[in-house]
Amino acid sequence: MHRENEKHDRTMNITIDFQDIFERCMRETAYMGRTSEQQHSDEVRGTTDEKVFANQYVGIFHIVRIRGSDRPLLMSFIREGAHLLESMLREAMSEGGSYTTESVSWEFDSVDGACTAGLLEDALTAYALWRWLSDKLPEQAQAYEAQMKNTMEGMKGNVRQLRKPRKCYRR
Repeated sequence: MHRENEKHDRTMNITIDFQDIFERCMRETAYMGRTSEQQHSDEVRGTTDEKVFANQYVGIFHIVRIRGSDRPLLMSFIREGAHLLESMLREAMSEGGSYTTESVSWEFDSVDGACTAGLLEDALTAYALWRWLSDKLPEQAQAYEAQMKNTMEGMKGNVRQLRKPRKCYRR
């Protein structure tokens, strides 16, 4: 679970629980595996080699699905992504992140919603899935890489836009 607390001095504290990101990754890969198998079984239905093709694609769910035993590896990907996010968004932060084994807490200067917990969670989920799928399904991994980069660049651009000095005209 994440929390967004806005303090009186216009800073915002966002805490992201790594377990929440892990669970999002588990749901995403379970869905991906089910839909991939369903698409492939629909494609091969009615062919003479139906059993061969069906057996070939039954393994997709088992290849991409994240299990509880995969938690240490996924958690390392999530922490790695959190450090990458922090390095990209450091100019919007009051100070560096506070990391525990299960979460990260960032304190942002007020950037009027440029960095929200939802965007940060989306970027971390995409990063972890990109890393997870990179050797299993490279085409799917590229989509998550693009999603992660777009989300991160969008947040970074929002922070820069809100931080740039505004012209002040005197009369």
